[in-house]
Amino acid sequence: MPLSIDGMNIGMYSNRPVNFGSGYQTSQLERTTPVAQRLNEAQERLQERQRLEQERQERLREAREERIEQQELREEQALQTRLEREEADQARDEQLREQRLETLQEQRDAYFNPLSAENMARQRTQLEVGNSAATNSAPISPRLAAQAIATYRQTESPDFISRSLVA
Repeated sequence: MPLSIDGMNIGMYSNRPVNFGSGYQTSQLERTTPVAQRLNEAQERLQERQRLEQERQERLREAREERIEQQELREEQALQTRLEREEADQARDEQLREQRLETLQEQRDAYFNPLSAENMARQRTQLEVGNSAATNSAPISPRLAAQAIATYRQTESPDFISRSLVA
């Protein structure tokens, strides 16, 4: 359609709305409604973000508490293991001490028992030393006597291989 200057075409091509006073004019209430609606939507988004942040903080707090509990459990287990190990070491030390005391008591009994094999060997050694001292006039050393007793103990044992090696 050609552009004309008459009154009929002016309404179509002008910037003014056709119904100037009715449908195209907005009231103040209509202009504030979208702003209020946007504000409400923003507040809802903010509340949703705050709720999500609270949930995230709650999960982080629970995870932190769980890590702390696990750490405490590991420390408790390590302490328990250490205490058990110390108790086992003490029991082993006590057992070794008792064995040493028993061995010492057996040696003491064997030394003072006149019928023990060790005492008999010592008496024989002293007799031999006495006889050789009378002939040689040279006293026997305690080291030589201890070696003779140790040799006698080895030959006295029921271990035939050791006995044959000593003899």
